[in-house]
Amino acid sequence: MDVYLWRGAEHIGDPTDTEEVGRVEWVPLSRVNELAQRQELLGSGTLVALLYYLNSHKA
Repeated sequence: MDVYLWRGAEHIGDPTDTEEVGRVEWVPLSRVNELAQRQELLGSGTLVALLYYLNSHKA
């Protein structure tokens, strides 16, 4: 499982590789806690990586 963080990324089309995902969506970091609380993040690898990033980059 990989989690990538892009700054200034531009959405150019829908996902093409659906083999290993339930749904792919561009989500701002500000929505991660909301999605975690609603149990909409798939897999502990995604959840742990995103929450670690948010916790280590607090303002």
